[in-house]
Amino acid sequence: AYKREQKMQVERRATKAFQHLLQEANVLVTGDGEEAIFQALQAPPPVLIDGDDPNTPLFLRPESFANYPFPARHLIDIHSYHYEIEGVPASALISQLGCPFMCSFCGGRLSPSFRRARLRSTDHLLAEIRELYECYGYRGLNFFDDELNVNKNLVTDMLAFVYLQEQMKVEFRCRGFIKSELFTDAQADALYQAGFRKLLIGFESGDPRILQNIQKKATVEDNTRCMDIAHRHGLQVKALMSVGHAGETEESIIATHDWLLKVCPDDFDCTVITTYPSTPYYDFAEPDKSRKGVWVYTAKGGDRLYSR
Repeated sequence: AYKREQKMQVERRATKAFQHLLQEANVLVTGDGEEAIFQALQAPPPVLIDGDDPNTPLFLRPESFANYPFPARHLIDIHSYHYEIEGVPASALISQLGCPFMCSFCGGRLSPSFRRARLRSTDHLLAEIRELYECYGYRGLNFFDDELNVNKNLVTDMLAFVYLQEQMKVEFRCRGFIKSELFTDAQADALYQAGFRKLLIGFESGDPRILQNIQKKATVEDNTRCMDIAHRHGLQVKALMSVGHAGETEESIIATHDWLLKVCPDDFDCTVITTYPSTPYYDFAEPDKSRKGVWVYTAKGGDRLYSR
């Protein structure tokens, strides 16, 4: 009976969120929108379009990238966005989709469109970079991929980018995100040659227990080694940290503080965790037996995170 009641509460929780979204929009699309937009423009449109199912034509496949045009940047006032990398005006692009990891605080971990890494061809990526420079004058690039080095061909892609700059007789300055335990000297060298000067890395915590609870797949030692590699190759690092996880204590927060002082990132920020829908913290939480409206996420080691 408790399990049935628990299932009903979970369904009501999701239904309530869904109904709230419907008050804000006429059509909801899950997953990829490149093809789903055409269904959304039908009259009358469906209320919900599922672009998250890999078995449907709405799901974007890697081989489809070459058939899609680049973002229609001419339709926006692109130069009203002011961001610079080493004094060079920068614009944004995405070279790949998805992150296969299962961090407990991150959205879309059960969603194929967020979870599956889908890569563009090197030629397609370089063609967009060339357009950004030749049509809009940008030689600063913000790569907003979840993790650049999920791509096993990262070194090859970056060396091709170096060759493109030699051809065009121009130097770019770039910024992007990487996964710490996957980082290598070869990647760092190729990124620097390609013009990267700043990396953003989600280290999250300096406490081993917290890293294990959040399923980060990186250890404190991995993170320290990553910092060493970056600095050896002249790459600045912004350390992305967070607090408030399952099992967080004053001691674990002090461990994060002490680790930051030890490795000396060039910049950092620290976020207080929020249990957003579609994160494991939200989706895998269960109703508290004794307190109405309280939900409990339990990490594999037994530590718990409570939310309302």
